[in-house]
Amino acid sequence: ALCSNLSVLSASVTALVVGGARAEEHAETMAGYRSALKAYATFIFHACELCEKEARTNSAMALGEKPAPGAKGKKKTTAKAKLVEWKWDEQRERIVHVMAGALDIDLWQVFRPRQPEEDFLRLFVRLGSMCLENPAALKSRVTKQAAFEMLGSCALKWGQLEQVTTALIDLLNKFEHLPAPIAELASAAADRFENAHLAAALIREVGRVDPYDYKVQQASDAVGVRSVGTFLGEIAARMPKTTMTNISVLMPHLDGEAYSLRSAIVSVLGHLVISQKDVASVSDHHDNATAPLLRTKQGFLDLLVERVHDTSAFTRARVLNTWATMAEAK
Repeated sequence: ALCSNLSVLSASVTALVVGGARAEEHAETMAGYRSALKAYATFIFHACELCEKEARTNSAMALGEKPAPGAKGKKKTTAKAKLVEWKWDEQRERIVHVMAGALDIDLWQVFRPRQPEEDFLRLFVRLGSMCLENPAALKSRVTKQAAFEMLGSCALKWGQLEQVTTALIDLLNKFEHLPAPIAELASAAADRFENAHLAAALIREVGRVDPYDYKVQQASDAVGVRSVGTFLGEIAARMPKTTMTNISVLMPHLDGEAYSLRSAIVSVLGHLVISQKDVASVSDHHDNATAPLLRTKQGFLDLLVERVHDTSAFTRARVLNTWATMAEAK
């Protein structure tokens, strides 16, 4: 019922905005819609948060109660267990789809004369992040699409780029399954809004970290550094132009002591060289348009030659694999 009501409310707000009536004539009506929208979004978010926690708890309990191999006997189904068998995965799909739709409303008109409230938008950022945290949730195309839409809209449409970037980088350092989905999210947002600022902000946020900090993290949380590196490779493969524009912020890390990040940047360089494979050699063209690209491409190749002598065997192996990949793509 909550989802249905929110859908109807969203449609009513849109109809009022699109109707073209003067704002002062419907100020009281819009204030009521605004209050209802905030109330529904807040309640639905907290309901989702509670359900996600219960789902994780039940999943952990199920794993703990799993019978030993060879054990006999049927597992008893308690009344409590029957109550929770309401297929939260299906309910999640419906809820996040409706919540994502709420961001299609013209919130500038709803909250005028002020900007959309950050606390209100933060609900959608947190809900989208919650969906990304759960690998099972990302298996649903509907849930993943809705999470992408919520985070992309908040970042690029409703002025929450910094907040979304911080949330995604935090997730990237905590969950090993997220590098590819977050790169896909950034790419999808760029396509939808014709704006690559989210992808650029993520790359810059990674590059802004001191190389020494990654060295320390490598010793205590190698998975986090590896996830960040994997993300860089994924975003370079999906959005080479944006990566090329921001590659300078990553270069200091090529001389850092976190070998997994050095290996990742080697892969990034390979993707960028491959993306410029149609650029002719220096001896073939001398026009002003291609000269900068040629110099950049040659610079990347020089760096890859240098990295053959990297102190880490893992990075040296990545360099050789990158050269092999470039040769196959040529």
